[in-house]
Amino acid sequence: MRSGFVGVLVLAACATSGGPRTANERAAQARDDAQRVCGGAPPTDLRPFARENIERVEPVYFVIQHGRGNREEQVRGVRLYLRPQPGMSAQWIEQTLICHRARRLLGPGEPELANEPWVLPAGWVDVAVEDGQGAFVVTLRGVEPRDSEEALARARAFAAR
Repeated sequence: MRSGFVGVLVLAACATSGGPRTANERAAQARDDAQRVCGGAPPTDLRPFARENIERVEPVYFVIQHGRGNREEQVRGVRLYLRPQPGMSAQWIEQTLICHRARRLLGPGEPELANEPWVLPAGWVDVAVEDGQGAFVVTLRGVEPRDSEEALARARAFAAR
């Protein structure tokens, strides 16, 4: 009995991110991100994130095994494969997206791209970027399952513009 309970706890911990869940928590995180990442930088140049630079979009699934041969897949995020541009690094992309999200959430003056998946109107995604083989991999993981589903839908629409 005890081992089943531990399994449920592990499952719950793996299923969601530890990011902000309420509007007040998102605003506080955005203020912290703006101070920590943005500094005095000018509004974000979003040209590197243009549609033609998105190679593909893939869902990130969390698989739940319900006995032998019975699996359930739940969307837990999205990966965007971004074509490298001169001067780009994984760190630069991650900081740029985090700064852009913070500024968008804190008020006007920051440019907006239709359906950008790293800024959710009423949710939150954690941003992580890796240098993949021939592309940068931008992984967005929702704090709540609905955030992941919304980020995936927005990413698909964003890449199809």
